[in-house]
Amino acid sequence: MIAPTYAMLADGRRVLLEMVCEVLVDIDGREVWVEAFLLDELPVEMVFGVLDMEAYMIKVDPAKKDLDLSEFRKDFLVLVI
Repeated sequence: MIAPTYAMLADGRRVLLEMVCEVLVDIDGREVWVEAFLLDELPVEMVFGVLDMEAYMIKVDPAKKDLDLSEFRKDFLVLVI
């Protein structure tokens, strides 16, 4: 990372993001790239977050216990501030 990057956890703590892992996965034949930040402070292991799912237009179908990829987007813009 070029500059220090911080994240706010759900409990209000601010943590420094020191390590990043670029992850490329295949979901039903669709490539999904995620930039995952590694944090020891999280209570559970989590790589793919809601913002990533929103960017790719991936929805959860609880009734089928599956992912809804009907509106999947391969290309999108990312704004980093």
